[in-house]
Amino acid sequence: MYAIRSVKANCEDTVLCSRLGYVAVHGVMAGYTDFSVGLVRDEPVMIPIDILVEAGSKKMKRKDYDWQRLISSTGQRNFLSEENYVKIIT
Repeated sequence: MYAIRSVKANCEDTVLCSRLGYVAVHGVMAGYTDFSVGLVRDEPVMIPIDILVEAGSKKMKRKDYDWQRLISSTGQRNFLSEENYVKIIT
């Protein structure tokens, strides 16, 4: 699994990668195969590949709040016109 980012990793990224790596290594050393690691309710877990395939992929619309937050946090260009931006009230 690879994640592509456009910003420099921070300390939270290091902690997350350590947690996921720890679970992955222990799963392999226990003899498990055909799994991936991820977070479920902020806990690192082993997820069988079969379940991941059945679940399919989640597609976000470009106008969704989560997509807007992702674009904002990574500093990428949005390619939406100004009137289509989600207004974030702080």
